[in-house]
Amino acid sequence: MKSLTKKLGKGEINWKGVVIPRSKKALFPAAGVEFDLLEGKTTYRGRMDNQSRLRLAEWFRQHRNLKPGDEITFSRQNGTMRISLSRSFSRPEKETFAWALEVIEAIRDGEVDGIIRINKGGFNVEIGEHVRETQVVLGTK
Repeated sequence: MKSLTKKLGKGEINWKGVVIPRSKKALFPAAGVEFDLLEGKTTYRGRMDNQSRLRLAEWFRQHRNLKPGDEITFSRQNGTMRISLSRSFSRPEKETFAWALEVIEAIRDGEVDGIIRINKGGFNVEIGEHVRETQVVLGTK
């Protein structure tokens, strides 16, 4: 499996696109060719331009709480391109809570497969295609 993980910058978030490093350009179709990117059960359309930029306005609209430093991963396996997000948790509590609500709603609405585990110290979330059912497990501590 080939992949690219990079931290999003403020400019990328504002522009709603990702600058692809030249060394990872081969991971993507040629400039101008539209292709699918899968995130859970949702499919987004993308297209590289001649300057190795990937505009993903629809994906960014679905992830409105993005902050600089959040990591995006593109992976390709068997001809399928996937996109995933890792959030930075060094944020004010209010923003982390907003992100948690966004994830919980996406899992509840069936947009992504995921498991949420809540315990006394906080919560953790597992999201991805390998998760077969949604469950909420309350900690006993």
